[in-house]
Amino acid sequence: YEGAPLALLEALAAGLVVVATRVAGVAELMPDSRFTVPTDDPRALAVALAAALDDWPMAVAEAAAFRARAVTEYSLATQLERTLSAYRELVDARSRMSSAPGLRSPVT
Repeated sequence: YEGAPLALLEALAAGLVVVATRVAGVAELMPDSRFTVPTDDPRALAVALAAALDDWPMAVAEAAAFRARAVTEYSLATQLERTLSAYRELVDARSRMSSAPGLRSPVT
């Protein structure tokens, strides 16, 4: 996944409880998390850390859900399949264009 913080993705895949600021890619990897906070807000970060510790079972449950998502959505197999699928779509589109009468592929 381009643009995703790799360390965060690895932590999620390992099932770790994560408290993070919403820098690029975090919101996409941890949607609706109670433990992501705005950048440049140390008080919000402290509150989120305390909330994770105060409700540890909920924090662990969230970590398990994000682990399942990370393993499913961002595994090597999933990324390879998505890449191959994109290439297949391009090849199919080019084949359709080159076989249509009067149309020529812009890519030669």
